Amino acid sequence: MAHRANINFYLYTGFNGSAPQAYEAFQHMKASGIEFSHMHYADPVQHEEVINWANQNFANTPYAANVESFPFATYDKAFDIKDNPPRETVLVYGADAIKAIDWAALANFEG
Repeated sequence: MAHRANINFYLYTGFNGSAPQAYEAFQHMKASGIEFSHMHYADPVQHEEVINWANQNFANTPYAANVESFPFATYDKAFDIKDNPPRETVLVYGADAIKAIDWAALANFEG
């Protein structure tokens, strides 16, 4: 597969006990200068559903993680249109993992 670009950056946060770590992750991504969608869940009723989505969506992938709380981020690796699949979604779980990434370098990647 020919990796062509990284696209569709999302940061998932919630207003709960992990809010300070989520804010740190948000500040890091914001400082990187990339365009990303901030998916913030202030309603605790939504937290379990979103976390379950992450665990189910990434099960049996190289990015599987036991997501227990916010924050986490996702982005798509885009490949040639002829590749199967043409995209692969990456999960980055936890504030430390999010802060360890050079998001600008990922966003500017051109394979």
